[in-house]
Amino acid sequence: MTTFVQGAIMLASFAISLFFLKYWRQTRDRLFGVFSAAFVIYGVSRILLSFIDRNSEARAWVFLLRVLMFAAIIGAIVDKNISRSPDDRGP
Repeated sequence: MTTFVQGAIMLASFAISLFFLKYWRQTRDRLFGVFSAAFVIYGVSRILLSFIDRNSEARAWVFLLRVLMFAAIIGAIVDKNISRSPDDRGP
């Protein structure tokens, strides 16, 4: 059952990545591009975790990929909010 759920999460991650990739191609907004890449990284980490033994120390390196993914998302959000001009900001 665990393998099935991991596969479903992996498939959903790649589907979400395609969703963000579609919007990135339409708008060329970096935020959508980073989100697309982040969900690809998440899907790849799920694939790697399914092949690595649960007791292996190599799993820590896979979780480092997730840290990279979350850091990229946070960086993209900060970049999006900082790069706006003062005229674009609301009240």
